[in-house]
Amino acid sequence: MTQLFSEIDPKTGLHILRGHISNDSPNCCQIAVYCPYCGEDHIHGWPSRITNTKYLEHRSAHCFDTPTQRRTESPFYVQGYLIGIQP
Repeated sequence: MTQLFSEIDPKTGLHILRGHISNDSPNCCQIAVYCPYCGEDHIHGWPSRITNTKYLEHRSAHCFDTPTQRRTESPFYVQGYLIGIQP
């Protein structure tokens, strides 16, 4: 298994994965976060123009073995993780 390098939220115990705004159009805003488990960037929806590094949102893991089968061995599979903007 890949070793995880991420912050841990002291309130929830969840990993915090930080990323950057990858799409910020009038109708859509997305954040790209690097997953230390599978080594891929995952794209998640993100509230437009929120760049405060203290703002976090919970997300489900996007790690997949195949296009339709999620990686159940991922440490993020059951509880997900928190995402936020990189400082």
